[in-house]
Amino acid sequence: MEEGLEEKVDEALALAHENKKMLKKLLAYRRWAAIYAFLRWIVFLVIALGTYYYLQPYLEQLTDIYKEINSTFGGLKEIGLPGFGQ
Repeated sequence: MEEGLEEKVDEALALAHENKKMLKKLLAYRRWAAIYAFLRWIVFLVIALGTYYYLQPYLEQLTDIYKEINSTFGGLKEIGLPGFGQ
């Protein structure tokens, strides 16, 4: 083979090895990014469920109060007070 051709083949081989290293790093980065995104969603869901579990008694109290107020105003409509149920 010609000397110039050998140099070009060696250069192409070196570029191929460098490309392979960069692709491996990119693949590892994408893998860690996917794991991080998955863990971030898990943490978000755990926090959301924990918050709901913590606030559930207060939310139940609020819904009971709302039902009570709604039934009270419903009773006022039935009585026929002015300004209610017109």
